[in-house]
Amino acid sequence: MRLSAERTTRAMMIAGAVFYVYWTFVEPSGAGQALAVGTLFGGASFTYAPRPRPIPFVLGFAAVLFVVHLLRGAPLLFAEGYAVGAGLPWLVQRFAPRNDAD
Repeated sequence: MRLSAERTTRAMMIAGAVFYVYWTFVEPSGAGQALAVGTLFGGASFTYAPRPRPIPFVLGFAAVLFVVHLLRGAPLLFAEGYAVGAGLPWLVQRFAPRNDAD
């Protein structure tokens, strides 16, 4: 199975939905829900964003928020989840080997 941005995006959206259900019903956690919803929306925004996608800006913004989170301990998990959900498919699209025969 080849790694592709579409598969990674679907995986981010599914992971976000599964984690949301887990952190809502199995082990309730507001922080976990924020991370899960951020991942879900990040994957969805990568899929449905107009082209060209502003992913480098999103990654930069999320990196700043992550640093603030580390320094202050602020609950910015939604932004971190969004960075993962939107950033991982972009990285796969950018750096995965391409096979035009698929």
